Amino acid sequence: MKNYPKTYEECCAVLGTTPEQVEANIALKYKSTMMQNFQKLLVCRDAYLRTDEELELFTRKKRYVISFVKGELVKLETHDGSYLLWFSTAEMRDAFYDNFKEDILKTGAIL
Repeated sequence: MKNYPKTYEECCAVLGTTPEQVEANIALKYKSTMMQNFQKLLVCRDAYLRTDEELELFTRKKRYVISFVKGELVKLETHDGSYLLWFSTAEMRDAFYDNFKEDILKTGAIL
């Protein structure tokens, strides 16, 4: 199993930034708390994708996703659709789910 970052701060470091730099660029005031949580999840997702040296974003057909279905947080495998929290492997998706489940639940209205 790969050693994926477990915190938002570790994810920022993978991307070569800091939480303060990310948060300084949040301009939206509308639903600001939800949007800040969502932006943190995107930073973490991008850090996870960067840790996958074999990632082929445009050629892989199967996506491993985290989404809400009928109000329930679920992990899915799909070949189609558009998902914000998608990953290249089930292992990556499951690690992200385990490390950031509470943060995902805070932003469920926009996933």
